[in-house]
Amino acid sequence: LGFHFRTDRPQSYWLDEDLDRIQRGLDSALPPGRSNRISCGRCETSRFLVVYSTSDTQPGEYHLYDRKERRLEPLGLTRPWMVEASQARRSFHRVQARDGLEIPVYVTHPAGVGTDRALPAVVLVHGGPWLRGGDLTWSQDAQFLASRGYRVIEPEFRGSEGYGQRLYQAGVKQWGLGMQDDLADAV
Repeated sequence: LGFHFRTDRPQSYWLDEDLDRIQRGLDSALPPGRSNRISCGRCETSRFLVVYSTSDTQPGEYHLYDRKERRLEPLGLTRPWMVEASQARRSFHRVQARDGLEIPVYVTHPAGVGTDRALPAVVLVHGGPWLRGGDLTWSQDAQFLASRGYRVIEPEFRGSEGYGQRLYQAGVKQWGLGMQDDLADAV
């Protein structure tokens, strides 16, 4: 029927025309920049679909979509105490490492602060090495640090998965070597 995948954010691609139409409608109805994931038991026949919606400033909210009525109803928030407008923005960049390899980098900018303003920075290093770090959705660690005035830099160093074979293979035997250089080069 379709599949879920992740590029710079979680996404869905539906082969089923009805689910594709529903997905496009949900993406239009919910705020721009959101990732809206449909969950269903029997997707072809289920009357009700659960929709999880998230973004860089929205930790997550659930909605119930009624196919028969074509109506979207809010169910609840994952963190109802969070004010979306006060959350930090995230951006995606590619930087060139010293050996020419392009490194994907996510940056979280404190709320209300221009992206060109110099700030103290913190580098968050994901686990791995053969794992993927982040995406453009809400991150509690990055949001916490940004709320304290730090710009948060999250490099996807060589060996990280999900960015192609070249970046992944470049991590072979690079623990403490090229991987660490990637962190410094990202800063």
